[in-house]
Amino acid sequence: MEDYDDTVYEGSGPSLEAAFEDAWHSAKRNNAPPGRYKATVVGVDAENPIHSYIVTIGPGPPDS
Repeated sequence: MEDYDDTVYEGSGPSLEAAFEDAWHSAKRNNAPPGRYKATVVGVDAENPIHSYIVTIGPGPPDS
């Protein structure tokens, strides 16, 4: 994650759901507060077939 600032968290997994969960666990390990986050990057590690998804999450829009 060295290419990102401290408020962006990366996760990966065999499905998008697992990748988002891993990103949230990364955020919690780094003392990120609860709140709204948005996906800033969604990617795949692709061979045939896709075998891993990668996401980064960061601060989302403020709660209304």
